[in-house]
Amino acid sequence: MMLSNAIQMIKTIEQYNKFAECLLLEINWTHYGTTAELVFNYVWTVDGKIRSNLGQEERVILKFKLVQEFHLKNALSDAILAQPERLNWGINEIALVEIEDNADFLKTYRGLSIPVHHAAIMWEDERRIDIVFGELEVANRVHCPPSVGQAFSFATSQL
Repeated sequence: MMLSNAIQMIKTIEQYNKFAECLLLEINWTHYGTTAELVFNYVWTVDGKIRSNLGQEERVILKFKLVQEFHLKNALSDAILAQPERLNWGINEIALVEIEDNADFLKTYRGLSIPVHHAAIMWEDERRIDIVFGELEVANRVHCPPSVGQAFSFATSQL
């Protein structure tokens, strides 16, 4: 589903619970570096509950097209910097995804022939991604078997 209207984008993101609690698995650049694909393990059921089979990926892909800007702020803590080998899947648990009308990001592009939008992908701390883009495509859910590493991580996190 291709979206170019901000209201449609906001409604669509809300239908996916703003990706709260979902894991950001991958960021891929395509179409000559003008499309950023963010791949999420979507954790919600249709009735608004966390899935019981979290070891099985259910991928949803947000394809931000006609990207003008992409900013990643990791804001890694001293503890992470001191022991980066202790990182695990939990660092990629998203707090929310929002489409914002942020003048600071959008002012440079207001005169273009197509409208531009700002997406904010936020974690619970200072970590975030900001994207200025023209169109958004949401790929349908794709079920994937768990990888060995993910199955182990999910199993050990429940101990």
